[in-house]
Amino acid sequence: MPETGISNLLPVNPEINLVFTKHNDNPVTIIWDRGDKISFNRWYLAWEINLNKIYKQKIPKSATMRVYIDFFKNALDVRNLALNPYAGKALISPTLDLVINYGNPVIDQTFTLEIILRIV
Repeated sequence: MPETGISNLLPVNPEINLVFTKHNDNPVTIIWDRGDKISFNRWYLAWEINLNKIYKQKIPKSATMRVYIDFFKNALDVRNLALNPYAGKALISPTLDLVINYGNPVIDQTFTLEIILRIV
């Protein structure tokens, strides 16, 4: 019987947009946009990129890909981030900012203190 490897599989576009791997307690995570087309090609992932589409943009840029090294400890946390993007909170306006020692975290015996009113 001939050897079968990953190159014998049909091109796959996974339904989840992440890879999480951990070797010797060193996790590496890659999260990409859900609309990207990828395939497994031997021992690596290959992204299909339309260079014409990127070239026609006013500011040429490709889709976002995030890489996290030694950040997540398990795949469940990665999955939650990839499938449930954080939308953020609505800004509260006006706000008060407290700035100590001009933003320098090292405080001497004497320091300056500012209260800044920010209107968004």
